[in-house]
Amino acid sequence: MFAHVIKDNHMIPSIKQAKKNFFERGFAPYSTAYVVTNEDLRNALTCMPADTNRALTVTASGDHPIFTQLYGAKYVDTFDISFNARLIMDIKTSALSLLNHTEYCTLLKNLYTDNDIARIKNMPQIMEKLTPFEQKYINAMRGINLFNKPLDYISNSLPAEPEFEKMQQSVKKPFKFIFSDIQTLHKKLKRNYDFMHLSNIFDYLRTYQTCVEVLGSLAQYSNPGCKICFTCFVKDAEAICEKFIWEQELSSDKKQVWMANAVPKADRTYVIQRIR
Repeated sequence: MFAHVIKDNHMIPSIKQAKKNFFERGFAPYSTAYVVTNEDLRNALTCMPADTNRALTVTASGDHPIFTQLYGAKYVDTFDISFNARLIMDIKTSALSLLNHTEYCTLLKNLYTDNDIARIKNMPQIMEKLTPFEQKYINAMRGINLFNKPLDYISNSLPAEPEFEKMQQSVKKPFKFIFSDIQTLHKKLKRNYDFMHLSNIFDYLRTYQTCVEVLGSLAQYSNPGCKICFTCFVKDAEAICEKFIWEQELSSDKKQVWMANAVPKADRTYVIQRIR
């Protein structure tokens, strides 16, 4: 059981539990979040349908929802199991409206090197835009590294200046956050999507069948033409796609028809698309 309170499918964070369980191994409600992505989001997001109205993506470092909106999604919902993922996302979306490109990049670099983020330059005014609990959480967790730099850090993870300027225009308010692990995410969804980005979550699921079942549960919330994009560094992404499509073909109602393709130039990244 996770050590936090759940009410109406939403996480009610607890500083007491955060301090107690912060060093819990694996993905958990208070596990550290990366401050920048370790994935090639630019190539992966080239597969997003041009007319995407609503997208669903993992929160991770906050770059996933920000880049998804940058690449054209009108509305973005985002999910994660870690409160710190939501926190870094909210810090970034707030910083976009306050800082210039140089200040923004410096802020991100400082966030994974300083274990007292409340004292980092520009954080006081950023904190004013965060929720009251996030402000209280940051002050209470001083001395603890809430964020980390990924081991396989990609040099171009930081936005280029033209991207940053477009982000400032496209990201106008905090993203809708859904607290959830990937296996129960479908129980918390309220609408259908044109695009879903699952990152490399499947590498952390135990079996191929579990991955296929997750795709099946999320397919219920897809619009015709929807694309679901995911990356696998350990598991065979092509095998997951093939089994999902095969099971869809065997389903009794056969309401949906899907096809799969590798994403050009995106390493080990596949996309399945609902064609009917």
